[in-house]
Parts: sequence; C-alpha cells; structure tokens
Amino acid sequence: MINYLFTKTPLAFFTMDLWRDEAFSFVMAKQGIVDIFRTSAQDFAPPLYYIVLHYWMMIFGTSEIAMRSLSFLTYALLLFVIFEIMVLVFNIPMKRALLYFLLFLANPFLNFYAFEARMYMMAAFFVTLSYFALWSNKRILSIVALSLALYTHYFTIFILIAQIIRMVKLSNSKKMLKPTYQFILPILLFLPWLIYVGLNHDFSDARFWIIQPLLTDIFYMPFMLFTGYERVFGEYYHGAAGFISFHTNINLILIALLTLPIFFIKKMTKIKYLADLYLWAFLPALILFILSFISTPLYLPRYIIASVPGLLLLIIISLELLVLHVPKKRAWIPFVLFGIVLFVTHSYNILNVKYHAKRHVSSMYKEVQALRDVQDVIYLMSELDFHLAQYYIGNNIFIFGKRYDEIPQYVGKSLIPEEFVRQSLPLYPIKAFIIHYDWYEVRSLL
Repeated sequence: MINYLFTKTPLAFFTMDLWRDEAFSFVMAKQGIVDIFRTSAQDFAPPLYYIVLHYWMMIFGTSEIAMRSLSFLTYALLLFVIFEIMVLVFNIPMKRALLYFLLFLANPFLNFYAFEARMYMMAAFFVTLSYFALWSNKRILSIVALSLALYTHYFTIFILIAQIIRMVKLSNSKKMLKPTYQFILPILLFLPWLIYVGLNHDFSDARFWIIQPLLTDIFYMPFMLFTGYERVFGEYYHGAAGFISFHTNINLILIALLTLPIFFIKKMTKIKYLADLYLWAFLPALILFILSFISTPLYLPRYIIASVPGLLLLIIISLELLVLHVPKKRAWIPFVLFGIVLFVTHSYNILNVKYHAKRHVSSMYKEVQALRDVQDVIYLMSELDFHLAQYYIGNNIFIFGKRYDEIPQYVGKSLIPEEFVRQSLPLYPIKAFIIHYDWYEVRSLL
C-alpha cells in the first residue's frame, strides 16, 4: 500500500529528486538573511519564501522531503482556510462541504505544487487567506495576508487588483467597502522592496524560456487553471506542444460548470461573492495572457496558482446552486456532475504522476561524487544543471564551454559567480567529470 501511494498517487512528487528550480531554492535559502535579500532582488521572486525556508532547513534539514514539507504545510493551511470559507462564509452545510472538499484534495494542480520546494503554494495560501479575511470583514488580517502574498510572489499583485476592482464596483453601487486602506497599505508596505529591486536588478536581459501562447489557448484557460497543464511541456504528454481531445473534454465540462451560475443570477440570494470568485479565478490569467502578446511571454500555470482556489470555489458554487434550485425529481444531477468532475480529475492525476515526474539525477551525481578525487572538478554542459549539482554534489562545480554573458538571467544567474564558468579542461592528474543531460564523461589535458 505504501509503495502504491508513493509511486502511483501525487504523493510520488514528495519523494522524487529535486529539479533545478527546487535546487535553486535550496542554494538561495542556505545563504544568510542579508544575502537572501540581495540575491533575490537580482532574481525573479521576492524573498519571503526563501527566508522561511532558510529557518525551516535549519530545523528540519535539507533533504528533498524536508524542504518540500514547507509547501505541504502551507497546502494544509490552505485547505483549512478553504473549509472555513465554505462553512462560515458560504454557509454550505457541513456534509456537502466535506463532499466538495474532495475537489481540493484531489486537484492535480494543487497536488503537484504541494510537494514542490518553491513559493507557489505559499502564495496560494496567503491569497486564499486574504479572501477569507475580506469576506469576513477582518481588515487587519486582510492587510497582513495581502502583504505577505506580495512578498511571496510578484504576480499576486493581480489578486490585489481584482479585489480593488470589486471595491470600486461596490462603491459605485453605494455599498462602499470601507476602509480602502486595507488595499492601499499592502502596496505601501511592498513599495520599499520594489525600490530596492529597481536599484539592484539587471533589467537589460529580457530573455525568457516561455513560448508565446496561441490566441486559441484562451479557450483552454479553465483546463489550465484546473490541472496546471503547461502547454510548452506537451511534448512529454503527446509529442507536441498543445492540447489533445482528452484535455478538450475536461475543458468543456469545466466551462459548463463555470458558466452555470449565469442562469441563476436572479436566485443568487445565498451566494454573495460570485463576482469576487470570477475575478479571483480569471483576472490574473487574463492579464498574463494579454501581456504575453505585448511583452515577454509569462503565461504559465504556476505563476497564477493563487487563482486555483477561486476556480474550485466557483465550481463548488455552481454545484451548490444546482443542489438548491433543481427540482427534487432531478436532485441527482449535481451529484452526477460532481462524480464526473472527480472521475476526470482522477484520470488526469494518473497521467500527471506518470508524465510530470521529475528527472531522476541523484544516482548519477552520487556516482560521480564517489568516483572523483578531492581535486577533481565537475563540468556542466548546461547552466540549467548548476544549482542541481550544487545540491547533490556541493563543490568544485563549473559551467563548461560558455561565456558568462551567454548565461541568461532566468536560470538563477544571481547565484552563479562569474568565476564558476570555464572554457578549458584541467591538466592531468586533475580530472574533469563532464556532465551532460543524463550521462557523464571524464577528461583531462595531458
């Protein structure tokens, strides 16, 4: 049973080898606090996650499971807040709330990033907490949650925009959401960091790896937000970047559920926060989608994972509206729809564990570590493997055959000193273990 859980379910992501972004988290977080501030300003994410991970590793260690446990903790906290929203804010009866809760427990997007040593799940938790605070009129908690979200991931600013839009709409309808400082104060608290980043970040390197989406990709936005599917990695699923009929079928089911509340507009006495949910679920994705056509493409699921709880709550609201308003003789309809959603979720999870698995590299690095002498060096043919080698090997690691200015900023260049780039082999008896993608060779100059 344990073997099945950790090989065939999303728990498998808990024990896999780190991938390069997670290794970057390790290298960033093992620095001192001052250095974390300095190097994160030169990179692409605020410092809060790395600071928390720094102390987390001091207490629990630096193994893959130990590092990922921080994300799992924030996932558990997110689930707690979601249940509070369903029961205390939406007034959903306990039994149905427990049933709907399965959508969050089984969601492939949340399941994947619950076991990744990155800041995405932490950002989703703070955003969800901010909505609970907003709807519960807990203004101080709202300020704290939004401020922490901004210091966790830059794109949570889109959530703040979504909440401000809702505030403006309420003010126009003479139901002013007071006071506005609960939205302004997080911006003011975040402003010093933005100034610091502006003074320290190198904005001259605009290279990035994400491909520009197609205009038709906007149709698949519900599917992307529900599953976390990355179009650019379609090669691993089905041989080409894009979507297949299985994805389309899931997407159509989701679109049907997400548009269902429109038919109950006149019966929305029980559900007060529908506009908030639509903005939460789709505004960040729409902004990034549009920006990807006029600037550097940034339309990637993990950058907008904070919208996933809003999307799932929208699905739950749709099901709840059916429960409340369909005739008794058709009371089975919402439960059948719920079962269909769970079934396709399970089907996708099976594929996700198989195709979204992280590359197994630890055995190769351990073999190299066992074979090399103290003075031997590790040469990497790809700069993408630099932080991964730092995690699994530690020292004497260099990028081989490239100039420093050829290395793009997005690979974590803020943590790659220029002296760690070399163009020549060492003289024998010093050996260079040259690591390619999944194999290595040993070379020296005689």
